Amino acid sequence: MSNSVEGFNSTGWNNLATQAAQPLPTECASADLPSIAPNSAAWAAFKQSPETRLAYTTQLNTSIKTIQQFLGEHANVGIERQQALGNLNEFLHARVNCSAKQLSPLVINESRRNLNLFAQQLNNPNIPADKKLSCALALAQGLGVCNEGETLNILECTQQLCSQQTGLAGVLTRTKNSLVEQHLQQLVKHEDQPRLNENLAQQLEIHHVQALKNHVAGQWGLSVVEDRYATADYQARAGQMADELLRQTITPAVLANTVAEQIAQALCSHSNNGLSEGMATDQLKTEPLRRAIEAEFGPGIELEHCLEFNEDYSMVRLKPQRDIALHVLHNCQKIGLIHPHADLESLLKQAVANLKDCIEKVSSLRGAVALRPTTSYFLPNFWSGCTNLLIPEHKCRQEENQSKALLAALRRLDIRA
Repeated sequence: MSNSVEGFNSTGWNNLATQAAQPLPTECASADLPSIAPNSAAWAAFKQSPETRLAYTTQLNTSIKTIQQFLGEHANVGIERQQALGNLNEFLHARVNCSAKQLSPLVINESRRNLNLFAQQLNNPNIPADKKLSCALALAQGLGVCNEGETLNILECTQQLCSQQTGLAGVLTRTKNSLVEQHLQQLVKHEDQPRLNENLAQQLEIHHVQALKNHVAGQWGLSVVEDRYATADYQARAGQMADELLRQTITPAVLANTVAEQIAQALCSHSNNGLSEGMATDQLKTEPLRRAIEAEFGPGIELEHCLEFNEDYSMVRLKPQRDIALHVLHNCQKIGLIHPHADLESLLKQAVANLKDCIEKVSSLRGAVALRPTTSYFLPNFWSGCTNLLIPEHKCRQEENQSKALLAALRRLDIRA
C-alpha cells in the first residue's frame, strides 16, 4: 500500500474485502444440474426433450416458490410485497413455464443456478433475517426487464445474500459498495433520461450502472461482471465522469459518518432508545451491549468512544455523531485504509459534496479519455486533507488519557450484566 498521505491506493479496498470475507456457507449446498451450451446440439436436443427440460424447469419452479413463500411469511403486507410476488409469478409464466422455443439459455443456466443457491441460503441460520428479506425483495423487484437485466440482477442479489463479510471491515465494504451503486445509478439516470425514451432508459439502467462499475472496479475493489449491454462505448462516454464523481462524493467524512449513523442506530436499538436522549447509568447493561456491538461492527468499535456521562456519572447517552465518526476513522487507520499519520480531525471537517451538483459539474468530462497509471490504481486526494497536517504528539496523548478515564468510569460503576 502506498505511504503517501495525499492519496488512497486502491489495494486498500481489496485488502479490506479480504479481511472481511468469510467462506460461503455450505450446509445448504446440493448437487446441481449441468449447464447446457447455447447454440449447440445439446441445446437443440434439450428443447426437443420434455423429460430433460422437466428437471431444469422443476428446479426453477421450486426456487421461485421458495422465495415467494419466504416473502409471504416475512415481508410486510402492502404494495411492495404484492409487486414482488407478482413479479415472481410473471417470471415463472414468461421465462420458465413457457414453450420450449421461448426458453433462454440464460434462464436455464445462470439464473437457474443462482436462484437455486438463493433459495437454499434463505434457510441458512447464519444469515440475518433482515438481510434475507432485503435481498429477496431486491431480487423480485429487479424482474420484469430484459432477460440479460434479470440475469444480472439475480446474480447481484445472490452474491449479496451469500457474502459473509464480518466486523468493521465488512461494514465499511458494504457501505462503500452501497454508496458506489447509489451514486452511479444517479449518474446513469442523469445521462440517459434526456437522450433515451423512458422505457429504454429503465431497461438499460442496470446494464449502464454495471458498465461504470466495471470501469471503476480496479479503484474501488469491485468485481467485474461481464454483460453484453455493459458496453465499452458507455464506459468511453461516462467512465471519466464516474471516476471523478466517486472521488468527490465518497470521501472519508462521508464513509465515516454513514457508518457512525449505523452504530448510533444499533446502540439506540439495543437500549430501547434510552441512549438517544440519555438514561440512568444503573439501567444500562454494558456487557450485553458491548457483545451486541462487537458482533455487528467488530471489536474495534468500543463503547467508551461512543458513550458519554454527565458530571456525576449518573446519566449516560450517545456521544455526538462527529465523535463516533472520528472513532470510525481511527479504526480505518488501524486496518490500513487511511494513512497512519493522517490528521483525522481535518479529514472529518471536509465539506460533504452535493451529489446532484457534482453530477452537473462532471458532465464536462463526458467522453473524456481516462488517464490511469499502468502499475497501480490511485485515487488522487481520496484521503486528502492531511498533506501537511500530521497529528501533534500532545494531542494523541490527550485523546488517549480521555479514553482511559472513560473506560475506568465504566469499570468503576460495575454496571455489566
